[in-house]
Order: sequence, then C-alpha cells, then structure tokens
Amino acid sequence: MPTTQEPTFGKGDLHTLKVSWDRVKRTIQREVSSQLQRRSTARYQQTDDRIFDSYIDSYALAYAWGTPFQSAYRELGREILDDVFNYEKQVTTKVNKEQMYFAMAINAYRSNDEINTLTFWELACRQHRRTYPNAKAQSLIEKLDLHFTSLVTSIEESHQNLKILIKLRGRYKSLLPSFRETLLSLEAVHQTEFLAAGIRNRKVILWLKHVNHLHIITVLAQELINLLCILVESHLKEKLCPGVEATFGSLLQRYVPPKLAAATPNIIATLFKQYPSTAKADFNASFLPLLKVVRRGILNGDSIKAHILYGAFMVRNKSLHQCDLSFSYLRRKATFEDTIGLLFAAVAVADSF
Repeated sequence: MPTTQEPTFGKGDLHTLKVSWDRVKRTIQREVSSQLQRRSTARYQQTDDRIFDSYIDSYALAYAWGTPFQSAYRELGREILDDVFNYEKQVTTKVNKEQMYFAMAINAYRSNDEINTLTFWELACRQHRRTYPNAKAQSLIEKLDLHFTSLVTSIEESHQNLKILIKLRGRYKSLLPSFRETLLSLEAVHQTEFLAAGIRNRKVILWLKHVNHLHIITVLAQELINLLCILVESHLKEKLCPGVEATFGSLLQRYVPPKLAAATPNIIATLFKQYPSTAKADFNASFLPLLKVVRRGILNGDSIKAHILYGAFMVRNKSLHQCDLSFSYLRRKATFEDTIGLLFAAVAVADSF
C-alpha cells in the first residue's frame, strides 16, 4: 500500500540541487535575453551563434557528467527556443538558431531519442543553409555521416547484428554492404526512409531480444516491415523502370529477370510456382521454407538475389493489407527478426541493379 507520509529521503540534497539548478537556469536565460536585445535586426546573422554560448558552454559541462542532467537541459533548451521565437515575432526578423538546434540534437541523442535527434539535426542544417547560402550544397545524410557519426554507428551496430545478415554477409559480402554504405548510395528521396528504418530497427530489435509477445512491439515491428516493403518496391521502380507504373509482381516478372545471369532466366517464374503466397494458408506454408533457403546461404549470387526479392514481395503482399498475428513470420521472435533482416537485404539487392 502507498504511504501517506511526507517523503523525506534525500530531501535536503534534492532541495540544494534544485536551488543550484534554478540559479544556473536564470543566469543562462538572462544572458540569452541580453544577447538577443543587443543584436541588430538583420536576418540570419553569422554572429547569432554567440547568442547561445551560455547554454552550450553550460551543457557541455553537464554532458560530461552523464544523463541525470539531460532532461533539465532539454526543457531549458525548449524554453530558450520559445523566447527566441517570441523575439522573432516582436522584431519581425529571423535568428540563426543552428547552434541551438545542434545542441538539442546532441541532447536528444544522449537521451536515446533518435527521432528528435534527427528532427533537430535537420533544423540545424536548414538554419546553416539560410545563414550561409553560398556554401557548398551537401545533403542532410552526408552532413549527418560527417558530423554525427555516433548516431549512424549505433544504427549500424543494430543492423549488423541481425542474424540473417551475419549469415549472408559471410557468403555474399559484396552483395550486402554495410548500413552506412547502402544509406549513402541511395537516391536522396529514399535515404531518409532507410535511415528511419534503421532507427526503428534499433529500437525493435532491442525489445525483441528481451521481451516476448508484447503487443506494442509487434505493432512497431510491423510498421518497420511495412516501411521496408514500400522502400524495396519504390527503389526497384527507380532502378529498373523510372516513371513507369508497375506493381511489385510485374517488377519481378518483367524487369528483374534481364538483370540476372543467363543461367537463371526463369528463376523468378520458378519461385512464383514453388512458393505460392496469394492465400494466407499458402503464404504460411511457403514463406518459412523460402526464408530457410535464404538463411542457409547456399545459392549463387543471382539466385540469392531472386530469392530475397521474392521473399520481400511475399511479405509486402500480406503485411501492407492487414496486421494478422497468425502470419507465420509473426509467430516467433527469431523468424520476426529474420524477416526484418531479409527486407534490409532486399533494399541492398534492389540497390545493386
């Protein structure tokens, strides 16, 4: 039963900490306000970086002391941004907030919040482009890879640890490059989708390893599978028949075979017959045997490409239409993880054409 007595444990230390934090917070806010009032009304000034020095210097110290300070600086950062937005409205100008957004991205990453990490990172990049319009253009993903390698590295680690990819890379290393290599080779329109899939995978795989039959994780993993299915199909269209309306099935039957070796011209047609998947019963009977063949890694290069893409096609035609817990790939954690790995492999295969 919960106690009704007043909590006292650590009360003195926490009170001291609160008083100290309130003092630090007020000092930073006064300094930011003073810097705003002293700036001219010109838009996106390069010197605007100095406005946020007090916040960034203080946060740099706290960063080294670990996570207990992250939430306090996150809330303070939001309050400072609100003050800046109000200043912009009052003076009818725009402040270069690049450094503040970058600090917020670092804070979000340290708090394991990858979505806000990327959101603030993209905002920082936009601010940079507006403040330095003549600078050499660089894509968001290129800048992320250059300046925020810790994020890409953590996503890469989760990607590399997918068991089916570990198995396949041992045999088909050139066909299945790293997450980073695939990310940088994709068209810009698909890079953000692939990065989002990598972020979602990092979360989903962690939970799949430690928790069984948790419905919310199944939902999140299903969303990851749907995202990868759409990405594979879209990327195949861009690679094989840009501008042409084509279903995934017609892509496999019409446009993929010419890209395969002459020794395996009928492999796609054979897979459609060998692993039928139109009805749910057919899918459940066919998908796991196909996944097993892929996982064994005994096929030649073009045949493994065909099997991986056909597996992605099978999953796409079921997962995008309904979330049915009786689908074979949802019944066991290991199969669920292998299905995610298969779809990541399919993105790389599509990119190889």
